[in-house]
Amino acid sequence: MVGTAQDITERKNAEDRVSRQEKQFRALLESAPDPMVVSDVSGIITMINKQAESMFGYQRQEM
Repeated sequence: MVGTAQDITERKNAEDRVSRQEKQFRALLESAPDPMVVSDVSGIITMINKQAESMFGYQRQEM
């Protein structure tokens, strides 16, 4: 039997940081008083906040 071991601590820490930053960004987006729409480089909408839903009259799933 042969096995290998690899320390993935750095990778897991980086993933945790990204996850925390994403949660903070979503919280900021939702708490913004103005409608906010986020799109990718292709112009595809990836996130909107509740204020944007109200302004445009669409649910997130529809955008």
